[in-house]
Amino acid sequence: MPDRDASWSRRCRHTRTPQLGKAASHDRFILVEGQWYLDTMTTTSINAVQLYQEELEKIAAERLPRPEREKRRAAANARRDARLASREQYRLKPKGRPRPDGRQQYILPEDHELTITTATGARKQTTVMFPPAEILYTGKFSKQAKLQQRYPYKSHTWKRWYGLRSTVEHVNSHIKNSSHEDAANAGRRGGRGYAYQYLMATLAVVSGNIRKIITFLNRLEGPRKSTSPFRAEKSARAKCQEAKKQAWLIKMPQDGRTTRFPNRT
Repeated sequence: MPDRDASWSRRCRHTRTPQLGKAASHDRFILVEGQWYLDTMTTTSINAVQLYQEELEKIAAERLPRPEREKRRAAANARRDARLASREQYRLKPKGRPRPDGRQQYILPEDHELTITTATGARKQTTVMFPPAEILYTGKFSKQAKLQQRYPYKSHTWKRWYGLRSTVEHVNSHIKNSSHEDAANAGRRGGRGYAYQYLMATLAVVSGNIRKIITFLNRLEGPRKSTSPFRAEKSARAKCQEAKKQAWLIKMPQDGRTTRFPNRT
């Protein structure tokens, strides 16, 4: 297995619908949404996210009033969280760091030790090295390794780490802006070689950071000016109306008579 497949220990990603539930299996273990579990886990726990999505589809199809719809969604969320929490008693927990070849030692759940037979007799096994060496270099584990991730899917820790993804995507969008750095345009980086591309990417990040600093200082030191054409037009129209109103007040006689009907008091 290539070294890049061992990067699952730092991975935290969203699982697509076709990959939900049981994605792979080996011996007495199953891979469910990026984590390895014992194959004795219940079916409702395995399909927790799929059942939750089906409940939401049914709620949306019934077109219920909003209070009733929100109530049923809250109940569906509670059932999903309970099913996800029930997985912990079957989960294999990583022990230490992954090996350079991609293998990882796991601690088996309590009261689920495996009995193995050795030269000295039968004994309980509390840890397991996974994947075994016989399938590591056969290519059968490459697809399984791509689906693994560090934290249990939809858990509290997973949500905290996955929430940082929006920050990363914002930075990528900022650097790829075609009006400024345009880092996504290969034509802006005509040079060849890893060193040149690395240098240009670094300069693009530096330029983007400088723009952010300038924007922050302008907002901090001066009044905020809108760059939206719609808002600019709306502001100009409001200023024009205010100027007409002031001009009309200046022309009004001080005795209370209007300029349109001067004889009226």
